[in-house]
Amino acid sequence: MWNWGQRDAGLQLAEQARQSADGQVIAIKLKVAGLLRDALWRLKLEDLRYDMGRKEFSLAEKLVKTVQRRVELGDLPRSDFLLAQSESLQKKADLIHQEAEVMHARKRYYFLTQTHKMPEHIDELKSAETGINERHPVLAAINAMIAQKKAEIEWIKAQGSGQTTLAIGGVTERGSRLDRTINSIAFAVNVPFGGSAFLAPQTAAAKREYVAAETRRMHIYRNLLEQLHEAEHELEVELAQLAIAQQMQANAEEHLKMADVSFTAGEINLTDFLRVQAQAHRAIKNAQESNIRLQRDIAFYNQAVGVMP
Repeated sequence: MWNWGQRDAGLQLAEQARQSADGQVIAIKLKVAGLLRDALWRLKLEDLRYDMGRKEFSLAEKLVKTVQRRVELGDLPRSDFLLAQSESLQKKADLIHQEAEVMHARKRYYFLTQTHKMPEHIDELKSAETGINERHPVLAAINAMIAQKKAEIEWIKAQGSGQTTLAIGGVTERGSRLDRTINSIAFAVNVPFGGSAFLAPQTAAAKREYVAAETRRMHIYRNLLEQLHEAEHELEVELAQLAIAQQMQANAEEHLKMADVSFTAGEINLTDFLRVQAQAHRAIKNAQESNIRLQRDIAFYNQAVGVMP
């Protein structure tokens, strides 16, 4: 038989256990989403660097052919050809290294997803959430666990020192072999009393787990706040850097055009042209990488506030 309030306590414990399990599933999904976001944006960044390296190598090869023709015509010394060729070989070596980095990033994505298929779009809109609230999957999961621990305490209390039992049985009696058989029904009720000492160890253990869960929640909440602060900071810094990088890219592209005309006209030597070209390529690469990092930081911000992709 149910003790007083025991049935309600049992139902409450079962419901809290279900909610706790559901919350853990959502929290795990968010964690996996974070790993996926990191793998995708790392791969996109490595792909960009590979594309930039391929373009730089192609330009270096064209420059070698141009310098070779001018050396044959006597416009440039052979040392310039060797310099251009060395630059091309260096670009080729850099491209091979970057191709390896792309393969590493792709393997990491495959090991995580077990597929080579990539999402068509991975850009995200910045979430309107500005803080860590109770709806955050990680926080909701630990809150559900705390509620379950509290329900376990109530369940132990409702059990008391034992279960009340009611026994019903049939009794057949006969005085002698010649007497009539007398059938009757017997009732037996067992009601345990007391129980505070009996329940003390179980209650103490349950309360200890409850307090531990509360402490864990404080640590989790503090870690979530730190992650959010870091995500906000990275996003703000990258947004400011992108504006600067785009302006530097525009300046570098204009400077490169001027240097190309000057080199063709023989106004500057190959060393100066390669220096300007390297600066321009670096500025273009920084601007494009900054744009990708900004989109990545938006995704990481959404991850910090608990938004699924």
